[in-house]
Amino acid sequence: MGVVYCHPAVDGLESLGLALWADTQGKRSIYVPALVCQHTPLPVCMRYPIETALSHYDAKMIEHIYNAYALPEPDAANKGTRVQRIVRELITRESLMTRLDALPAATRAMFDNIVRQGGATTLYEIAGTMEPRQRNQLFSYDWNRRWYQGKPRNPAEELLSMGLFILAGAVGWGYGQLVIQGDVLEIVTGSRLISDEIVNPPVTDLIPAESARIAKHDTLCRDITYLFGFLGRSEAARTNKGNIHRSTLKNVSKGLSVPSAYYAAFVYTVTRGASLIDLLERNAIYDITSDGLFWLDQDYAAQLDALYDSWRTQTSWCEYAEEPMLDLTQSLFSTDLRQYREAAIALLCDVARMHKDAFASVESLAKSANYRWWMRFPPPREKSPLEQPSASEETTAEVLDPDAATTELLRRIC
Repeated sequence: MGVVYCHPAVDGLESLGLALWADTQGKRSIYVPALVCQHTPLPVCMRYPIETALSHYDAKMIEHIYNAYALPEPDAANKGTRVQRIVRELITRESLMTRLDALPAATRAMFDNIVRQGGATTLYEIAGTMEPRQRNQLFSYDWNRRWYQGKPRNPAEELLSMGLFILAGAVGWGYGQLVIQGDVLEIVTGSRLISDEIVNPPVTDLIPAESARIAKHDTLCRDITYLFGFLGRSEAARTNKGNIHRSTLKNVSKGLSVPSAYYAAFVYTVTRGASLIDLLERNAIYDITSDGLFWLDQDYAAQLDALYDSWRTQTSWCEYAEEPMLDLTQSLFSTDLRQYREAAIALLCDVARMHKDAFASVESLAKSANYRWWMRFPPPREKSPLEQPSASEETTAEVLDPDAATTELLRRIC
């Protein structure tokens, strides 16, 4: 379970029921209950050591990986023997690096990309770096149980076939993470995944209130009222995907306090999410609803509360997406979206509670987010050649990067 450096630490854990002193064969040892182990926040890669991960594969998968290494057939050609031989190839640095150097350029680039992300990525994210034909292969029905049938067709299947990473959490179509086993990641990076030293929490960069440049946006309710008026005098039809036309949003933006189509999209999605506007049955035209008329009669504080409660849970607006106003048919991890918002709100509340007369920089909030939610806010990754923007797209891609750093994501939400 790890190295024990001082008895007082274990005594403190025992008082909380997290660890217990025990006598094993005359030696004093420490017992950590299984339930505590399951809920200990370890890096994803550490939860999948090589031998344990491969042991969960069935015999056909193990045979497929064994054949990919072109190893001689063992005397006892069974799953257990093959697993041991594969593990020996992967944990021997010389053998592992030789195998990596022999990989095709695209496959090695994918592997290195996942290493830079900390050894784990989602199937959706890695598919975004592949060409359409290979992406469709990953998202084909039952791919998580068929990738080992036949020769590898893409870099992901090739890396899985070499046992260099595993598919974890694949409970259905399109789900799962591609994870490099902790043993392999430590050999490749040459560093331990878990430090022996306790990392101190980051310090919040504070700005005194008297010297801070305060920007306050208090015209959202006014802009929503303007949207009501616009829909009342102009017909705003829906697209085939169910959203309002972008040309309409551009026209709406001319009368908003922030004359931007991006902001107009935010006003529209928040208003629609709170059910203040909706499509009327006749001609599928947007107009104010009975809830919208009721909202107009409320005081300012009640109006803001209704909008805030709707925004915290709605998924029509997505701060971490390249195009925040998503089509309603697009797949989205709504849980991730809500967790990002809750994390930003928690950080802001902590600053307001602990530093009542000062402001905090977004950069220091990002450091706190990476410290507190290290699996939710991964560090920014380098783009693969397939993702590099063209010269004409350079400016837009820099601002609307779907893999933006934590700082940019928090700045959008806040």
